[in-house]
Amino acid sequence: MKTGKKIAEHPVKTKKPGNDLVTVAKYGNAMEAHLASTKLQSRKIKSYVFDENLISLMPVYDIGLGGVRLKVKENDLDKASKLLGEKVRGSFWAPKPLVLATHLFSAWVFGIFLTIAVLMFFWLKNYF
Repeated sequence: MKTGKKIAEHPVKTKKPGNDLVTVAKYGNAMEAHLASTKLQSRKIKSYVFDENLISLMPVYDIGLGGVRLKVKENDLDKASKLLGEKVRGSFWAPKPLVLATHLFSAWVFGIFLTIAVLMFFWLKNYF
């Protein structure tokens, strides 16, 4: 016979309507998203920045992921969108041409570097 406290196996989770997080805006980098988040938090609107670390580490992914996302609670969506001046639904973040060119160039340079490294590895392998 086991003794001790009885622990609930499945805790009851209550879901309050309006507490879901929704995307209010998308940005090209984490700095812009944090500036917008600070603007919202100064007006007592809690906001959260998503995908900032992934995009900071691999900037090429920002096009595929749609940028750094700023999310707020569903109840605060209207206030936040008015404060930021963003189109809420159906907004699509598109990179600026210079940002896109920079990312494509950096991917091209990385590809050339990787190709040279692989060729040198196989070339030097014959001498050692």
